[in-house]
Amino acid sequence: MGHTGTLDPLAEWCLLIATWNSTKLIPYIEKARKTYIASISIDGISESLDLGTDIIKSNPLFLKKKEKDISYERVKNYIEEILPWKQNQIPPKYSAIHINGVRAYELARKNIEVTMPMREIEIFSSRLISYTFPHIEIEVTVSSGTYIRSLAQDVGLFFWCEWGYLTRLIRTQIDSLDIEYSQNLETFNKDIWIPYAKLFSDIPILSLSEKGYTDIKHGRVIWTEWKENITPWCPLFLSHKDEIFAIGSLNNEWIQVTRNNIT
Repeated sequence: MGHTGTLDPLAEWCLLIATWNSTKLIPYIEKARKTYIASISIDGISESLDLGTDIIKSNPLFLKKKEKDISYERVKNYIEEILPWKQNQIPPKYSAIHINGVRAYELARKNIEVTMPMREIEIFSSRLISYTFPHIEIEVTVSSGTYIRSLAQDVGLFFWCEWGYLTRLIRTQIDSLDIEYSQNLETFNKDIWIPYAKLFSDIPILSLSEKGYTDIKHGRVIWTEWKENITPWCPLFLSHKDEIFAIGSLNNEWIQVTRNNIT
């Protein structure tokens, strides 16, 4: 088994799991964009940027003033008009990122100060669900590697609060897959799985003859005239008798296998 991106310890729902030969396709989906519902509070600070460490609340008088300053319209404009863009983000020090071979959260728990590497992320869309000071709930679609906890901190800082932190995080979608395709552990059924054609709907499928199937299974290249919807060097599913069995690419009218025996 293998997964296509971890969830924070306190986060809920969608984690895409590959089993058996499907693990060969993880590189084609692990960078997919993801959608979350995030509940953010801007009334204090947390070292882990969520409820995983103690919350230090801001001064009540300070919060009372902020409540008057931060209107619903201001929050909606920021979340939906200003927040979505490409930007550099500093991940939380309580994260699974390796720092000199050690997980950052292990160093943080030992009070060892580290400089977290900045990374480029993209917020594709962001929508305000609700706002009642100091609580903000948003739906956000982001690039792979984006930390919503860091995003919560940025929200608080934008409104000149000390910080922001997450009170709840739900991953609702991975690429084109939403919660309706997920299962919980209590009622998990191993016979329910997601077809490749649904999971990778943007990858074209080429049906092969018996000879083409045999050649690909043995790692040989095959010639094809069929070029519709095929981009050179881009992934291409290869099927035989309606079963996808390999992934390849087209190079000068020749199909070569990239991943074999994927079922």
